[in-house]
Amino acid sequence: MFLSQASRVEPLGRCLTLGRQHLFIEPHLMRWASRMTGIPLTYLRQHNGTFADQLLFDYFRATQLSSIDLLQDDQPTIQHDLNTPVPSSIHGLFDTVLDIGTSEHVFSLETVLDNIRNLWSRRGFILHYVPSNNMSGHGLYQFSPTLFQSVYQSSISKGRASVYACFQNKETTFFLINFKPSLRININFWGAMNLFVVITDHSLTSPSDIQQLDYQSQSPVSEHNLISPDHTKKTLLRYKLIQYLKPLTSLYTSKILVSRFRSCHFYQQLIYRYQFHKFSRPLPLPDLEMLFK
Repeated sequence: MFLSQASRVEPLGRCLTLGRQHLFIEPHLMRWASRMTGIPLTYLRQHNGTFADQLLFDYFRATQLSSIDLLQDDQPTIQHDLNTPVPSSIHGLFDTVLDIGTSEHVFSLETVLDNIRNLWSRRGFILHYVPSNNMSGHGLYQFSPTLFQSVYQSSISKGRASVYACFQNKETTFFLINFKPSLRININFWGAMNLFVVITDHSLTSPSDIQQLDYQSQSPVSEHNLISPDHTKKTLLRYKLIQYLKPLTSLYTSKILVSRFRSCHFYQQLIYRYQFHKFSRPLPLPDLEMLFK
């Protein structure tokens, strides 16, 4: 569904998939997928569960299709371990690079992201579709939105990359994520969550320059904000005094109750949902046109 929307704006052209991809549509979503993409229902039923090569040619405007994988079971075009750098001879050969459920199975994440960037010609787009939450055990990793916000922050700031979330319990809605850099938002609701990340212009960034966004927003340590030894002693004495007086006050009992409430699952979900909705925008279909202008 997401790829159909993207390829209407920008054709796949010379397309590379990480791993040779199958088409898999849950039966209860088959009619919805047909209606929203315009692909005949009979075609989807016929090709569901088979390699997606023909689909990418017929409906997603691919002109050439290649795949890269370590294992030969699915007969990829290029046999290569994505834990290691790809040969320079294939750098820049592909207009579109599709990471559809592959990079979470590769141990060396920094290398696979570099490989994706090096394989791309920068004429089309990169698409990541990866598990993000409540899918522990599926692969080696689950990916936080802040990872892609940190890796692609330059492209995002220029309006050339977007991060979307899609939940298993809200399958037909995409959420455009725009989390505040200084804020951490834990997502533990609405079942399994996947991320769609689209990049149309990726500036080269040294891995050493990539830091988690909320740490980047903090002030660096300087001599002016270091705590002096005298100040540390005063703080420790004050802390001990407060700890001694706490049991004698009813306020302490109230704090225990508040603390217990804050640790309960219902409260956490309430707060996290509020934060998520505040910094994300639900879209029935992602508005991708601005990325390709």
